[in-house]
Amino acid sequence: MSYKTVLPLLVLAGGEGTRLKKIGNSDLKIFTPIGNRLFIEEYLDNLKRLGFKEIIFLIHEESELTTKKFQEYLNSYDFKFSFLFDGKKRMGTGGAIINNLDNLPDIFWIMYGDTLLNFNVLEAQKAFFESKKDSLMTIIPKNLVEEKANIEFKNNEIINYSKKSSVQKNYVDYGGLIFKKSAFYNLENEYVDLDKIIKRLIDKKSVYHLKVLKRFYEMGNIKSYKTLDNLLKHKKLEQLWDE
Repeated sequence: MSYKTVLPLLVLAGGEGTRLKKIGNSDLKIFTPIGNRLFIEEYLDNLKRLGFKEIIFLIHEESELTTKKFQEYLNSYDFKFSFLFDGKKRMGTGGAIINNLDNLPDIFWIMYGDTLLNFNVLEAQKAFFESKKDSLMTIIPKNLVEEKANIEFKNNEIINYSKKSSVQKNYVDYGGLIFKKSAFYNLENEYVDLDKIIKRLIDKKSVYHLKVLKRFYEMGNIKSYKTLDNLLKHKKLEQLWDE
């Protein structure tokens, strides 16, 4: 497998956007109105700019209505796309992935369905393959974003990952991750969030990194939503990329 071929992308798109219910009435956060369009339109445009070709959407519960809603927008792109489902019982982001391992490729990207990223995908893949590790995280210095630092990076290595505040944290999880499917083997099929699986891999020194200097934009809470909503009312996506 060559790093020059963009790997398939698994999008974690099951979030219901509970904190954004006053803004949009969709069952899924990715369909929330933002700027002058729906977020999914900005999101798909962003994936196209990043160079992805194959997209797998992981959503909560199988629903023909929901998949048709996705397809309404996806049909305008050249993506190869498919859907996986968490199921009626919520398993957390990590548990949902474990539950669908048989339907995932040997190596794949993971991104969150509420974030617009801007980085060199092939550069990240090259770093991942050369590292011979089980995973790669894109990371950004905390001074470049308005998010709480959740990564301790020292001596060119990620040594800690936690959402708990700490003065030692100096980087932020940028939101683009590569995994070997084997990194999820031998894990119990139970409720578990992805961050706990990442932490386990870091403790095993199985995670490499790519530093990114372009900020990301997310809309997962009211504050970040309002910031991005205002930007997209006055600027197009390509203008955000150029900043």
